[in-house]
This record gives sequence, structure tokens and C-alpha cells, in this order.
Amino acid sequence: MKIVEQENTQTNVDLLDKHESNSELQEVTTIDETPFAIVKIANGYIGVIGQHRITEVHESKKELEKELKRITWNRVTQVIWAVVEKFKTPE
Repeated sequence: MKIVEQENTQTNVDLLDKHESNSELQEVTTIDETPFAIVKIANGYIGVIGQHRITEVHESKKELEKELKRITWNRVTQVIWAVVEKFKTPE
């Protein structure tokens, strides 16, 4: 597991819900061999794919990582949705 460099962190600020302030973003950790990352916010951790939040707030980073590594139909659907959104949005 590695921590994303600061310049990449800035691009992930949009991951947070509108009601969460940018100052709550504290750390982004990628999960090896997955398209997911864990974002540390003031009140816990959230799972993301690209710029899309895909989990509720978790208190434990370890438990969230375990959840994100489980392959479920819900997770497959989230990945497909993120890819579709990526191609719909011009850069």
C-alpha cells in the first residue's frame, strides 16, 4: 500500500460530498492491485474509485480495505459506473 503524492491528492478533493469541506481531506491511500483508494477524512475513512465515493464512512482503515477487496456484484457495478462516467465527462 502506498500514499498518493500530494499533487494527486489535490485532484481527489472532489471525492468528498458537498457538505464535507476540503479541509477534511487528510490522506489518500491506494489499494494495490485494485482501482480503489481510501481517503482519510476528519470523521473516518471513505472508499473511492477515481473521483467517485463508493462507500459510507468507516472508522477502521483496515476494515474498509478488506471490504473494498471483496468482489461483489455491487462493487462490479460501481466500477462499471465509474468507467462510464469517465467517458461521458470530457476532460
